[in-house]
This record gives sequence, structure tokens and C-alpha cells, in this order.
Amino acid sequence: MTALNSSPLNHILNMKTAKEVWDLLRVHYQGNDDLHQHYLLECLFTIAFCNLDPMELQIADIVSITCQLTDIGFPITDQLLASVIRVKLPES
Repeated sequence: MTALNSSPLNHILNMKTAKEVWDLLRVHYQGNDDLHQHYLLECLFTIAFCNLDPMELQIADIVSITCQLTDIGFPITDQLLASVIRVKLPES
């Protein structure tokens, strides 16, 4: 879990509603959809699976990333998802 740092604090103090605060925090920490899309794609293709962690949890993380991409208008096909998972699987 990421703690709130002090950089957006001055902007938050000027907000009138909780929605304004959450919108500001989303843009501050996630960027706009294009930036968020770039970050998620980078994660999707660069995260490596590890033998020490349960595969189910690692696969769930990859599926979660693809769901987030779909939510912001960049759908990942099942075929691409399966290929990404297959490439990440350790040889063991």
C-alpha cells in the first residue's frame, strides 16, 4: 500500500468535495489514462514470474493488469493473455 506523500497536500486543501480530492489523487498517482495505460503495459510485459511465489497469485496479478487495461479502453485478448503467461512461466 502506498502512503500519501505531501506533494498533493496543498492542492487537496483547496478541494470542496471528496470526489474532487479522489479525482486529483487519481491523476497525481496514476496519471491520465494514456500514462496509466503505458504503465500497465510495461508491467504486463516486464514482470517476471518467480518460482518461490505461488503461480496462481502471479497469474492473478497478470489477469488483474489486463482487466485494468480493458477498463481504460485497451482490451487484451485471451490469446495475448495466454501468450504473456506462457512466456513468463519458469522452466521448472
